[in-house]
Amino acid sequence: MTAHERDGATEAASSPGERPAPVRALATLPSRFSAHAGDGTALELRADDTWAEAGRQALRFHLARTLARVPSVIADEDPEAVHAMRVSARRMRAAWRVFGDGFERDAVRGYRDELRDIGAQLGRVRDLDVLLELVEGHGARRGVRQRAGLASLLAAWPVVSTSVR
Repeated sequence: MTAHERDGATEAASSPGERPAPVRALATLPSRFSAHAGDGTALELRADDTWAEAGRQALRFHLARTLARVPSVIADEDPEAVHAMRVSARRMRAAWRVFGDGFERDAVRGYRDELRDIGAQLGRVRDLDVLLELVEGHGARRGVRQRAGLASLLAAWPVVSTSVR
């Protein structure tokens, strides 16, 4: 079994001898295309990459960025790590939409569904983090008595946040 078969890649043309439309579109790129992220990583595509290979490169790039956030998200070190992981998961879903025609439809649907679920879970955590930040900011602008009223809510927040993570 080849890597293309294992990953569910397809390269079917609409007629014999014709290249599939996505592959023709990729061939219109410059001989090499690079997209650089702010963290020093880069996505490198070449015009002679097949559509499925370009998709694998894009998915691999965004998967690595997503997985790099996991330790910080689990450790609850930085609320921005949750946001960054959520963005990476959303970009992987977008990559599946763009490059999905190069892979088996059922596999694409399964991966996109799983990424949607992950994004929803990360969204709940992100919502809690943002709400906590708003409540803390609200409390900082209030008097001692009003801050005391928020103390029990703020004390319970880490337990709720950990259970959602």
